[in-house]
Amino acid sequence: MFQQFGERARLVPVIGVTLGLALPAAAQQPTPKVEVSLGYVVVRDQDIYRETFPLGWNVDVATLWTKRLKIVGEVRGAYRNLDLLGTRFDLSVHTFMAGPRLSGWQRGRLAPFAHILGGGARVGARVFGEGGSTTMLALQPGAGVDVRLTDLVGVRIGGDYGLILSGIRPDIEFRVVTGAVFRVGRK
Repeated sequence: MFQQFGERARLVPVIGVTLGLALPAAAQQPTPKVEVSLGYVVVRDQDIYRETFPLGWNVDVATLWTKRLKIVGEVRGAYRNLDLLGTRFDLSVHTFMAGPRLSGWQRGRLAPFAHILGGGARVGARVFGEGGSTTMLALQPGAGVDVRLTDLVGVRIGGDYGLILSGIRPDIEFRVVTGAVFRVGRK
């Protein structure tokens, strides 16, 4: 059954272990009402352009739903310029996602999290001042860890596996994000 999913089937145990680690961590300390994360993103596209997008940004806002579960809204952009035979191509990928995140602050400084976000991806290209773009459905499971520096500020390191649903088979991208996490309020 899992043969049709190929390499993607390997993500199931990784996501399961990450969720299992996040559950005990979530119960140990009060969770902030809102978290805002600002970060730098590097995206490796496996299908659409087969390129690494070295310039990117990420903003997400997470609000407390239950003790262990947050609802996340995320926006990100990634950019790449290519020169092919003296012609410059400007490539971009923007995503607008939302979904659940299982996470929590541990008594120590590390707190793992896992999320599954869904939404849209807008893929664009420009050449000679003219361009076009298309918007497609996207799914983005991911995981990472927050490192608490103070009660209000932390550092986030994470990764995502993005599926952009275009055509017969999804386009795949991998994303690595680092950034700051700001915690506001306590439940």
